[in-house]
Amino acid sequence: MSESTNIEDIEWGDTPIKHCEFIRASRKISSMKTEDLEDMVTYLSLGSLSKEDYDFISKNISPTLKEAIEGSKQTRITFLHNLMKLISYRYKLYKRLFYDAVKNSDIAKADEYTYRIFHHYEALRNLKKRLIGGKEILLRDMPKVEWP
Repeated sequence: MSESTNIEDIEWGDTPIKHCEFIRASRKISSMKTEDLEDMVTYLSLGSLSKEDYDFISKNISPTLKEAIEGSKQTRITFLHNLMKLISYRYKLYKRLFYDAVKNSDIAKADEYTYRIFHHYEALRNLKKRLIGGKEILLRDMPKVEWP
């Protein structure tokens, strides 16, 4: 699963964050200190993801974390936008793979995907909580994936 994807092809509508919440988060991220931004992304949000998922996000995000740290406010906002989109994209991907594993009675794969689904949910939840000051993402707010 080390494929690459075009970030422009991922829809924002799948991200469980309202527009007004994103605006508040954008204001906070644009004024964050460099080390706080790096810690929030590297450890708080992406720290619980598997190496494969972390590498996927690092490889596909544009602008990169380094560019966001050194860049303008708009660069940081674009980085946040794309980070949320990529985490949601992988969440939905693992949900689909989980459904396929259940359909094929592959319990080991279903357990692995359940684990990864949870960690992507936690990454988004921690990111939102850090940026919006305590607001939670409920599991019911996460992107819906229909049974195939």
